[in-house]
Amino acid sequence: MQYAVTVDVLHTVFSGFGNVQKIAIFEKNGGTQALIQYPDVATAAVAKETLEGHCIYDGGYCKLHLSYSRHTDLNVK
Repeated sequence: MQYAVTVDVLHTVFSGFGNVQKIAIFEKNGGTQALIQYPDVATAAVAKETLEGHCIYDGGYCKLHLSYSRHTDLNVK
């Protein structure tokens, strides 16, 4: 079974912590990566602390490994 990681899925997961301003998804190093932008660092910190190591789907699928980006603003094209 394929477990999709889409903008809608990530928005559902991350919007529980505050207003998600932008989401970018891309493939890198053989896996799916994403950047999530919140309006402030405090909101991002709570989301990161809460979701680190959790799985998007039941059964242990799509485990989240979270870190801060060096980018301060996403340029989504």
